[in-house]
Amino acid sequence: MLKQIVLANLLWPEIKISRPFLNGWFLEDIRFPAPGRLEFILSDDSQKVVLRAALRRGLRERAGTRNLSIRAGRLSGKKAEAAAFFLEVLKKNDRADFLFLNPTDFFKTHPLGIVLTVTHRCNLRCFYCFNSYDYPLDSRNALEDLSTAEVEELIDRLYEGGIRIIIFSGGEPFMRPDLERLVRHALKKKIYCILNTNGTIIEKKKIRRLARLPVHVMLSLHEFNDREAEAANGTKDSFSKKMEFVSLFRRFGGLYLEYATVLNPANIRRLERIYALAKTSLGPDNWQFYRLFETGNNPGSSAEEMIEAIDKISALNEAHGLDYGIVDSVPFCVHPDPDKAARVVTGELHDSHLVKLVSDPKANLKMMCSFESDVGNLKREELGEIWAKPFARKMIGLEFAPEECKRCGYFKNCCGGSRFAAYVSKKSYTAPDPLADFKHVQAR
Repeated sequence: MLKQIVLANLLWPEIKISRPFLNGWFLEDIRFPAPGRLEFILSDDSQKVVLRAALRRGLRERAGTRNLSIRAGRLSGKKAEAAAFFLEVLKKNDRADFLFLNPTDFFKTHPLGIVLTVTHRCNLRCFYCFNSYDYPLDSRNALEDLSTAEVEELIDRLYEGGIRIIIFSGGEPFMRPDLERLVRHALKKKIYCILNTNGTIIEKKKIRRLARLPVHVMLSLHEFNDREAEAANGTKDSFSKKMEFVSLFRRFGGLYLEYATVLNPANIRRLERIYALAKTSLGPDNWQFYRLFETGNNPGSSAEEMIEAIDKISALNEAHGLDYGIVDSVPFCVHPDPDKAARVVTGELHDSHLVKLVSDPKANLKMMCSFESDVGNLKREELGEIWAKPFARKMIGLEFAPEECKRCGYFKNCCGGSRFAAYVSKKSYTAPDPLADFKHVQAR
């Protein structure tokens, strides 16, 4: 998913493909040597080439060369050929180009990133919370989390298993007093760290110390005034606190900030306010939208709501010169014009996340948040072992997708929508996504 060449999105391209990359070259690793900088290590059997990149802040245009400056040093021969091709792929910024990439054998059998849920606890009670499947929201603050030492050991094991991106999530990760220590532990290993927070815990010292680290903050923002926010999460002044968090993060020099919005009928109607906020001094480096999945507390997004969201995001992107998108698994055929959906729905490839799994606070590994099926436990099993289990391989290989989806010309990118939504709707991973409308599929 390479809609925008920024640090976060750059790390989840389609690097699963089996075709060789330029005469035997492989993407061997991605490293983060310093704030705002990253390195791509390409290799063949005999040599390596390091491409060094620097993020240019404050630019949201689609063109890769405007957001990322890359230099390969003085190269010649085969190394120069590899570097030139790789940089051209990035400049074109077309996710289909990543069909040419091929990871080493190690990364074929290990994911690159993980959502690490470090606590059950949260100070909000949002009706759309995806964790309501995993444990009752009214009792989660009494559940015991892993200790600092246990989480640090888990981070070590994840790094050894190939993890190069960790999203610290919850619950609310800022409720852990040791959050900074855990992030620093991961940074020492050159792991790229993303903090997924609701931004309502205003502890200035903690925000300042974390903002001065090379971290990426993903702040959930679903309502646009305190009244609506209180109705959704049961907490007073939560919208105002989020805006205070953003102001502090910016003031203390935070590297990268994006907003994450779960689409629901209220904020779909107010999408214009999202784009207005993006143009202010509190505007983010990126904004991502998420599908509202069915939970015990809500019925999930309807087809009509998703069509309205796609239409509005498409029109507002064009009007404002932005490139925001829906980054969850949504079938393109939900919309009468699947091409239009394909321009807005970037997806996370599909629910197996390919390079992004989810670990709950007890180190149980899932293919995505709220999946009933654990595929293993990171304290007892190696990541490669878990990744190789039959259920995981079937999810990764899209074997559960309906046959109608596999025959569709959009399948390569749409991947059949959400297997989680299919399971919730029909208790079957092979059922159609409830948003799918096969009248709109495109035959191959």
